[in-house]
Amino acid sequence: MDQIVKIYNKVAPEISKVYKQQSHIIGIDNFCKTLKPGSRILDLGCGMGKDISIFSAKGFEAVGVDGSVGMIKQARRRYPNEKFFVMDVRRLKLPDSYFDAVWSWSVLTHLSNQDKKTVLTEVNRVLKKNGTFSQMVWRGRGLFINKDVYPRSHYLLSTSSWRKLYDETGFVDLETKIIKSRRRDSLRLTAKKLFPQAP
Repeated sequence: MDQIVKIYNKVAPEISKVYKQQSHIIGIDNFCKTLKPGSRILDLGCGMGKDISIFSAKGFEAVGVDGSVGMIKQARRRYPNEKFFVMDVRRLKLPDSYFDAVWSWSVLTHLSNQDKKTVLTEVNRVLKKNGTFSQMVWRGRGLFINKDVYPRSHYLLSTSSWRKLYDETGFVDLETKIIKSRRRDSLRLTAKKLFPQAP
């Protein structure tokens, strides 16, 4: 994970210029419809903060965290009134059972399988009971190197492997949906927190 953080720190200014950030509006709208007004949302790996601004505009209490100092700097510049923090997603400095929902877009796909499990355990910890975790990852299996603008490693899992990780980290009612794309298909995973993890 440290390597991917270094890459994003280095290229954050270029990403800001090259990418017109999409809001993933269909996914966000469906996600928000499941939440009560004023719910607390954590955007895990918030990047340049576009999704946080959408959550806030819908009346939610939103917090964004990212391991990249460069990306958080861009987020704070773009959305100065929002809450952004530099934070290792494997070790969240956030209180237990605090958030109603956690949202993540193409973050865990960069992590090793062990780190994926560690992050899921942390997400479970910061979620309230029956809280929702929704994430989007690239679909596939094995190592994939994305070289579109800058090289990034993606460690892809099958749906059954994801389901096993969710089961092991205290989540239930996992729903999966394949998102078709000309570039590469994605997989949306949404689940509920069942129980707190044992110490």
